[in-house]
Amino acid sequence: MNRQLLKRIFKGRSRTTHQTQTIQEQTTRKARVRNKLAPYLIAVICLTSFYSFEFLPNFSDRYNSALTEYNLAEKKNKAALKIVKDNAKGTVAGDAYAATYAVALEKWNTFKMAKKDERVFAFKSLQLFLGEFGPMFCFFVYAMFMLVRSFKFDKENIALKILHGLIISGTIFYFLWMFEMSDFPRIIYYLMTLISATIVVWMVWLVKRFTESKVSKLEQQRKEIAKFVYLHTKPEAREKMLDLLEKNLK
Repeated sequence: MNRQLLKRIFKGRSRTTHQTQTIQEQTTRKARVRNKLAPYLIAVICLTSFYSFEFLPNFSDRYNSALTEYNLAEKKNKAALKIVKDNAKGTVAGDAYAATYAVALEKWNTFKMAKKDERVFAFKSLQLFLGEFGPMFCFFVYAMFMLVRSFKFDKENIALKILHGLIISGTIFYFLWMFEMSDFPRIIYYLMTLISATIVVWMVWLVKRFTESKVSKLEQQRKEIAKFVYLHTKPEAREKMLDLLEKNLK
């Protein structure tokens, strides 16, 4: 009876262990699938957040309608004001208005010159330009760093390359706008962004490949030198030399 009881216990434990291993394997597989899909999901979110505004009108119909009505009213107002000015010519009030207008016009021209000198590319001031450029440049540097890192530590993970390539394309999109290069047809604008991002990713891959090739050649040369030194070392000193070479080749 004791043997049968022990067999049932061991069988139960074996079955439980097998079930636990199966659950762990399923959990691991699910985690791997999530890790593979997550960058694609984030890439879609980034793509949507970067470019969704391009598919929306600049202003609502209500805004455009109100602006049109205002422009018509302003046009009528200017016409009426011109009649008043013409009738006021030669009068005290007319002369006073003309003198005040001349001073205001001079100040307005001075302000326009100062405003023009203050501009930085498409922005009204350096502060506004840096306010837009700084965060985008930060995103660009971060995406470049993560892209280089993915080529080193996640060579097989294509999703990470796509994700960081999309982030880089988004920053390039904004850079083109910031530096007043947006006066192109929309399709050309998007093609410039896509091509620029592709070139950046390709260049990072080339640099990484060249670096790895260079490092591989240096490692091979070190091994050849170590082999040459070992073979030309006196037999009684080879053991010490071998320890020294192993220490330096790590």
